[in-house]
Amino acid sequence: MENIDMKITNTSDVELFNLEFNDALAGSATTERTLRLHNEDARNTTVNYVTACRADMLIAAPVSEDSDLSNVLGQELVTESWLEARAGTAGAWTALDGWTSKLDLGAILVGAYATFQVRLNIPAGATTLGTMAFCFGIRSF
Repeated sequence: MENIDMKITNTSDVELFNLEFNDALAGSATTERTLRLHNEDARNTTVNYVTACRADMLIAAPVSEDSDLSNVLGQELVTESWLEARAGTAGAWTALDGWTSKLDLGAILVGAYATFQVRLNIPAGATTLGTMAFCFGIRSF
């Protein structure tokens, strides 16, 4: 397996390392954030998947992990599919839950990008409170 050089930016093409959802409330969806996945590699890609994973890049918690730590690392977000995404800026939302449910952005040519939107849609019964973290998982080939 070879690495493909991809990066996520905002619509001004500023590379993102943090994304805050200050309007996140249990029982409602946040305002969508418009992002771009750039192909910075020397090869075209034919498939580009986006999903949600925990802050430690795992999909599931280790067996002995404390549930509070699991939730701070984004386990509840992944398990309950809080992160939703859609290709472009209109259309149906896809609930992301690890690699089982993912957003397919299709092919991206060298030097080009695909635009997509994300939002949190937190169920009313969510137990994680305060700051939590998660990562985007990207598979490109």
